[in-house]
Amino acid sequence: MATGDFAVDIAAINSTLSSIEKVLRIDDMQAQVAELEILASAPDLWDDQANAQRVTGKLSVLQADIGRIKNLRSRVDDVQVLWEMGDAESDQGILDEAGAELIALEKSIGELEVR
Repeated sequence: MATGDFAVDIAAINSTLSSIEKVLRIDDMQAQVAELEILASAPDLWDDQANAQRVTGKLSVLQADIGRIKNLRSRVDDVQVLWEMGDAESDQGILDEAGAELIALEKSIGELEVR
């Protein structure tokens, strides 16, 4: 995906990640987490072991998925700031670091997209 133009590449990554967030319906996932946390905190949760395992398992999966997306979003935001800083200071080392992170992000987001 890398075009060599950071602005184009970061816009493409932002767009792809936004599409993934929409497809996964992150807001709905967060609402499900809130509901499952209430169920998981019920004192009688473990009276029905099968249900308890279903609730805690689903909660764990949703929290991991949300965490993964939030981490990627944070990394995208950070790499944009890093690039802007390197560009403003004409610091090739910082620009190289931002470029390497951009490539890593493209890979991580691509893997998530396939999932």
